[in-house]
Amino acid sequence: MTRAALACLMVALAVPWSAAQVARLAPETSTPPADPSPDTPSQPGPQGEPEPAVAPVAPALEATPEPRPVDKLIAVLDAPDWPTRQRATEALMVLPDASPRVLADAINTHGLSIEAELRVRLALRHRLLAEMIARFPEPPDAQTDETQWRSLLADAQRRTPVEAGSLGINHAPSPADAMPERDGIEALVLDTLPGFPAYPTLRPGDALFRFDGRPIPPAPQPNQANRRAGQPLIAAPLNTLIQRYAPGDSVTLHVVRDGRERELRVSLGSLLALRAVYSRDTRPTVLTPPFQQALDRRLDTLLDD
Repeated sequence: MTRAALACLMVALAVPWSAAQVARLAPETSTPPADPSPDTPSQPGPQGEPEPAVAPVAPALEATPEPRPVDKLIAVLDAPDWPTRQRATEALMVLPDASPRVLADAINTHGLSIEAELRVRLALRHRLLAEMIARFPEPPDAQTDETQWRSLLADAQRRTPVEAGSLGINHAPSPADAMPERDGIEALVLDTLPGFPAYPTLRPGDALFRFDGRPIPPAPQPNQANRRAGQPLIAAPLNTLIQRYAPGDSVTLHVVRDGRERELRVSLGSLLALRAVYSRDTRPTVLTPPFQQALDRRLDTLLDD
């Protein structure tokens, strides 16, 4: 399975489960039949008086544990329809109980379908990167080469003189005729970057037309520097709007997804961290060496394969 194929499976709504669905997950139990043997005769006691017969005590039945929310979501990854599977994948990325250890244990049981395992791996990768980014500007792990890290951090700081927020997306101008009643949608999401808060919320193909209540102004002409670097042409006005906010700020996004307008709420990540985590030499879905190496080490530790 290629990295591009993995990137196609992404997404933040937990799928509700009814009591009947939970009951179907639990193993069936039955009450043992009553003892058909005749009553045991009374035995004489120490004074010659008969002792009352003692009815046999049936062993207590063990209560079936309630499936954990994370187990319910993993079960939904095999739902017949793609939207349900996608929502469950996104929910795994934000569910507090779906820790990297829990997700790795689900993979290590080898009881998942191929698609379900790929989706759990996507959630695991996102959560591991989010843990590393939360420690930024500390190195991603203790084994990171110190010289390499200092060089990477200095380069990111040089390109980001003022700390600013970031959605953690790669975007480009949207076709001007996409929504003529709104004078065009200005930013089309091309990629969402694992480890950043928008990853489970936005999807490639989302058309963003309003950022925290503000319309996105028309994009300028293509940036030739981006063209020479092989990067997609970005909608610079959206970057300007985002960078007015600080990391951790919560913003409202208005997007068109599958032909329907949606309102999404998301917290911003750090632009400085983004420039340290993702390479600027290619389309920004490639991790820089310190983060890729740290991620590989964590996966090697958690997974059996």
